[in-house]
Parts: sequence; structure tokens; C-alpha cells
Amino acid sequence: MIIKKLFAVLSIFILSTNLHAQTLATTSNGGQVILYKDGTWKEIDSVFLSVKSLENAFYDGSLIRTNQTSFSKSDKATHLIKSKKLPVGFYVNNKYWGMRRGETNDFSEYTFFNKIDDAYAYLNIDATRGITLENAKENCLYGARKLMPDATIRSSEYRTVNGLKVLCTDIIGTMEKYKGEFLTYSYVLENGYVNITVSNSQEKFLKYRQIYEEFLNGITAIE
Repeated sequence: MIIKKLFAVLSIFILSTNLHAQTLATTSNGGQVILYKDGTWKEIDSVFLSVKSLENAFYDGSLIRTNQTSFSKSDKATHLIKSKKLPVGFYVNNKYWGMRRGETNDFSEYTFFNKIDDAYAYLNIDATRGITLENAKENCLYGARKLMPDATIRSSEYRTVNGLKVLCTDIIGTMEKYKGEFLTYSYVLENGYVNITVSNSQEKFLKYRQIYEEFLNGITAIE
């Protein structure tokens, strides 16, 4: 039950992107507000529950470093799946990962499960404009704290993966004494947003992190 709840937080990530998809603006006194399409606005703290302040209590989210290493897909990841929503694909190593395509109303276009342990991964696609990589990081943290109030960003960095600039965000937290971890690649296009996340216990991450990272490095652009 705990693991199922932990996986459920991944669907919140994609829901929260809709909040950030609105226009951000700065007022004359330096405050930030969100402008909605109907002409109304709200102070950013009232919408995000002061997510910036919460984040800074654990981690200075403004410090996003750039990893100078160029990452590429594993030679063993030969099975290419393609999104039907955006020009993005994903190379998968079938030895380690099984998959299923999401139904029409599912938040995730694809769900993956690891054949060695009980890790799950989700490929979320949101064809919404106006999202940035910086917003993507906030989406992940905001969504995680819906179910794990103590969720913190362990690390956050920009990476170049198969020629794409992505944001790698590692989040840890506790749910009913279950110590969970999420490792996410976020990629932003002109017409949408891609979020691919691996989820498992912190204990399993210590053992299988290399496999999880190799999985995430399967993201690629499709012409």
C-alpha cells in the first residue's frame, strides 16, 4: 500500500505542471503573481503554498549546477518507443524494463516496471506551452510534498543527454515511515513538457542507481 501511494505522487507531478503553465509576472513592488487567461491573477504564494520558502528551508533551489559530462543512451537500450504527443522518444533495455502504454485518460503515456526489483517509472507528456526547466523542478517538489511533507531536493542539475538539455532532480522523503526516492529527468520543448521519473525506496536506489540512471538516459529527440 505504501509503495502504491508513493507511485501515486508521480501523477501529481503532471497535474502540477498546469499551475505553472500560466504566465508569471513581477509586480512593481517586486512580488510575483500568476496571470490567468481570463484576466484574473493570484499571488504566487497563495497558489503554491509558499513552495519557494518551503524549498529553501531544506535546499537552496536557486543553485542548479551544470554537469559538464555528456550522457548518452546505453548500447543495450535498443527498443525505441515514441510519444504520440510530442517529438520525443525513449530507448529501453528490455532485459531490465517492461512497459505498458497508458490508457486515454491516464496521466502517464507509458508506465515502466523494473524486472529485477520493484522500481516503477513513468513517462508523462504535457503538451502545454510556457513551462521552463526551473518551473519543472518546482513542479516535482510541490507534487512530492502533497504526500511527503518532508520531501527535499537531494540534488538538482542540468545535464546534456543525447544532445538534449534536461534537468535532473533527485527528491527524497518519508511516507508513513517508508523512505522513498524519485529521480526525474525534465525536458522542455516549445510546445510541451516531458517528465520521466523512476521511483523506489532509498535503500533500492543505493543498490540499483546505475540501472535507474541508464534507464533515464534513454530519452531522445525524434525528427
